[in-house]
Amino acid sequence: MPKGYAPSVFVSSTCYDLSQVRADMKRFLESMGLDPVLSETPVFPVSPQIGPVENCLQAVRERADIFVLIVGARYGSQDESGKSITNMEYLEAKGKGVPVYIFVMKQVLSMLPIWKTNPQANYDSVVDTPKLFDFVENLRSSQDHWVFEFEEVAHIMETLRRQFAYLFMEGLFLREKVKGLKLPPALVGLPAKCLQLLLERPTAWEYRLFSSVLANEMERDQELKWD
Repeated sequence: MPKGYAPSVFVSSTCYDLSQVRADMKRFLESMGLDPVLSETPVFPVSPQIGPVENCLQAVRERADIFVLIVGARYGSQDESGKSITNMEYLEAKGKGVPVYIFVMKQVLSMLPIWKTNPQANYDSVVDTPKLFDFVENLRSSQDHWVFEFEEVAHIMETLRRQFAYLFMEGLFLREKVKGLKLPPALVGLPAKCLQLLLERPTAWEYRLFSSVLANEMERDQELKWD
């Protein structure tokens, strides 16, 4: 996101069952001075030459500075591979490396132990498909993020209000660290993922930094291939 713009927060969830939650989240994010990105709003970026699923994934790639996933009792629409749109959006955000905050309905989390004990039982009264339990189990087993439970949208808002404050403090710390390195202007303008490699310098960081910068430049100039 260029300097001088509010961070964009992509809200990923099924729409039909969580429409009120999404509307409340939009107002909440706007009240914090953030730019909510929701697929049902008129300002959602749409490219007419591609389908709905690819439009959503493209919006994650191009607009998501922060990604909020809200999982209710529906798995949602699936593509040919059997993955839901929210599942694919989550994987896109995870691959992009932006901050990811995940919220799962308490009722679904409480049913997980029962489903794991008896996966062949009928759970139609709880979820639209048992695939939702698989999805949630994969989310909980990941080491990259925390999974919060919620019963009402107020729980999501209160958690995000605190987590955004922590993220803000982390950003201030990293800002001071970058300033201390006295990097040349060309490096200061690197994407966040590249700067993180430069700051933390993990094993083989030079090669990982090169590949990350190369991938970012290729992604940024992908439209040139049509020329």
